[in-house]
Amino acid sequence: MNPQEINRQLEEMQPWPVERLIAYLRRDHQRFLGKDLTRMRELAEALGMAPLHAFLSTMDSELRGHFRMEETIVFPVIEVMKNKEAGELHPALEYACRHMKADHLLHERHLQVLHSFTSQIDTQQGSELSIPLLNLMDDFASEMELHLKLENNFLFQPFLKFRSSEDPKDS
Repeated sequence: MNPQEINRQLEEMQPWPVERLIAYLRRDHQRFLGKDLTRMRELAEALGMAPLHAFLSTMDSELRGHFRMEETIVFPVIEVMKNKEAGELHPALEYACRHMKADHLLHERHLQVLHSFTSQIDTQQGSELSIPLLNLMDDFASEMELHLKLENNFLFQPFLKFRSSEDPKDS
């Protein structure tokens, strides 16, 4: 998915109600962990790419913790607060949203590392597993990039907008 396609999808999803967006993001979580990362690890192992397999295992573990926090703490509070002022919960919700956005920076770096592995996959040797792995890695990176932007721009940003405009982290 190219950047224009990601931006087009973001524009289409912007008017979605919070509940629909969260349901979509939860399905992403399930697909990323239950299908995509699992299949990439299987292909990396079959191709004898131990460093890629280890990296994907680490990424899986980190994403599991991140998704668990989103699904058990952040998403439910955002759903409850969607039409209300956060009031006394605002500092805690702001902290949680900032923490999730900071995690997203780490996940973006993971996607860069994942991309760096593509140069190590030899498609010239005729392995029927190389091309599917490359395609899955590309698709995963694009879908994850869209996922991160949906959360940052549509879920978390409304709870961060009350922050002082001089805070460079909000830019």
